[in-house]
Amino acid sequence: MSVIAIAITSFLYIHIVTSYLIKNMVLQYQIYLGLKFDFYNRQVYLIKILIHYIMLTRCILKFTLSEGY
Repeated sequence: MSVIAIAITSFLYIHIVTSYLIKNMVLQYQIYLGLKFDFYNRQVYLIKILIHYIMLTRCILKFTLSEGY
Protein backbone atom coordinates (compact mmCIF):
# COMPACT_ATOMS: atom_id res chain seq x y z
CA MET A 1 0.00 0.00 0.00
CA SER A 2 2.81 2.40 0.87
CA VAL A 3 4.50 1.67 -2.48
CA ILE A 4 1.41 2.82 -4.37
CA ALA A 5 1.15 5.97 -2.23
CA ILE A 6 4.83 6.80 -2.80
CA ALA A 7 4.50 6.15 -6.55
CA ILE A 8 1.44 8.43 -6.81
CA THR A 9 3.12 11.18 -4.76
CA SER A 10 6.32 11.01 -6.81
CA PHE A 11 4.28 11.00 -10.04
CA LEU A 12 2.43 14.16 -8.97
CA TYR A 13 5.72 15.82 -8.02
CA ILE A 14 7.29 14.83 -11.37
CA HIS A 15 4.14 16.05 -13.16
CA ILE A 16 4.52 19.51 -11.58
CA VAL A 17 8.28 19.67 -12.26
CA THR A 18 8.03 18.51 -15.90
CA SER A 19 5.11 20.88 -16.55
CA TYR A 20 7.17 23.76 -15.15
CA LEU A 21 10.28 22.79 -17.16
CA ILE A 22 8.33 22.36 -20.41
CA LYS A 23 6.56 25.68 -19.85
CA ASN A 24 9.93 27.40 -19.33
CA MET A 25 11.43 25.74 -22.41
CA VAL A 26 8.46 26.82 -24.53
CA LEU A 27 8.69 30.39 -23.21
CA GLN A 28 12.43 30.50 -23.92
CA TYR A 29 11.90 29.27 -27.48
CA GLN A 30 9.07 31.76 -27.89
CA ILE A 31 11.41 34.60 -26.88
CA TYR A 32 14.29 33.16 -28.94
CA LEU A 33 12.29 32.70 -32.13
CA GLY A 34 10.05 35.69 -31.61
CA LEU A 35 7.03 33.65 -32.58
CA LYS A 36 3.73 32.98 -30.91
CA PHE A 37 3.84 29.38 -29.76
CA ASP A 38 0.73 27.68 -28.45
CA PHE A 39 1.61 25.91 -25.19
CA TYR A 40 -1.17 23.39 -25.76
CA ASN A 41 0.14 22.51 -29.18
CA ARG A 42 -0.57 18.88 -30.01
CA GLN A 43 3.07 17.84 -30.41
CA VAL A 44 4.14 19.49 -27.15
CA TYR A 45 1.21 17.84 -25.38
CA LEU A 46 2.16 14.42 -26.77
CA ILE A 47 5.80 14.89 -25.71
CA LYS A 48 4.56 15.91 -22.24
CA ILE A 49 2.43 12.76 -21.95
CA LEU A 50 5.37 10.63 -23.15
CA ILE A 51 7.73 12.16 -20.55
CA HIS A 52 5.18 11.57 -17.78
CA TYR A 53 4.64 7.98 -18.90
CA ILE A 54 8.40 7.28 -18.88
CA MET A 55 8.82 8.93 -15.46
CA LEU A 56 5.90 6.99 -13.98
CA THR A 57 7.14 3.64 -15.28
CA ARG A 58 10.63 4.41 -13.91
CA CYS A 59 9.18 5.27 -10.49
CA ILE A 60 7.05 2.13 -10.36
CA LEU A 61 9.99 -0.07 -11.42
CA LYS A 62 12.30 1.59 -8.90
CA PHE A 63 9.87 1.14 -5.99
CA THR A 64 8.85 -2.41 -6.92
CA LEU A 65 12.51 -3.44 -7.20
CA SER A 66 13.43 -1.74 -3.92
CA GLU A 67 10.51 -3.38 -2.09
CA GLY A 68 11.47 -6.76 -3.57
CA TYR A 69 8.21 -7.80 -5.21
